[in-house]
Amino acid sequence: MEQKLGGGIITISVLTLVGFAFNLISYLAMLIMGDSLNEMYSSMGLGNIIPSTSTLVVSLILSIIIGVSTILILMKKSIGVYGYFIGEVLSIISSIIFTGFSLFGLIISLIFPVLMFIFIYKRKTVFGFSEN
Repeated sequence: MEQKLGGGIITISVLTLVGFAFNLISYLAMLIMGDSLNEMYSSMGLGNIIPSTSTLVVSLILSIIIGVSTILILMKKSIGVYGYFIGEVLSIISSIIFTGFSLFGLIISLIFPVLMFIFIYKRKTVFGFSEN
């Protein structure tokens, strides 16, 4: 009998992939049109609010890792589970490095990974993890 992922894993995965799509579009837009966006924001009196190129590249890479890992989770591959959580941990660390520590930001960043952990733990045999 084929084991199913469960509604929780599918829901968190879909929400993660929707967020991934928005991140991908916004990061690429900021990389391509960053200078013109900074000029526009400066003319409005907002200053330079576009992150640096290095921050955008790191965020883009981590977003791709999390997105691909989420797809692998939906395909029931254990490597997706490892990639997802490694990507999330690195994303939180890079966020702290680039923007500073914020307890509220940390709590918000942990919501999806904690929910995903709970749902995957309940269905661990689907991914080949032992019952023990």
